[in-house]
Amino acid sequence: GMLAKGATGAAGAFAASPAMAVEMQTNSMAPIAVALFIVLPIWFLITLYVTTRATGNESGGYSQEYYDKSKARGVQGGGKLTNDAAVMKGKGTGMYAEK
Repeated sequence: GMLAKGATGAAGAFAASPAMAVEMQTNSMAPIAVALFIVLPIWFLITLYVTTRATGNESGGYSQEYYDKSKARGVQGGGKLTNDAAVMKGKGTGMYAEK
């Protein structure tokens, strides 16, 4: 008939006999690709994190100390003022509710 010798319907594809077993073709490089796909980005991110922690470059390269000193200088005069201390003026002032 149309079925292969000894096969009985769909179950024939999963034959118990080793001689009739058909091995599915798979890409032998796939496990390596998957492993690299997972390992390399993780390694890259860990490297970035560790180097950032080691050099103290959190928050855009400025430590908390920088902001504390900056605010102190602003109060004494001659230093950078924080955004909260800056007075907003100009055309856009009417867009915001008064505090």
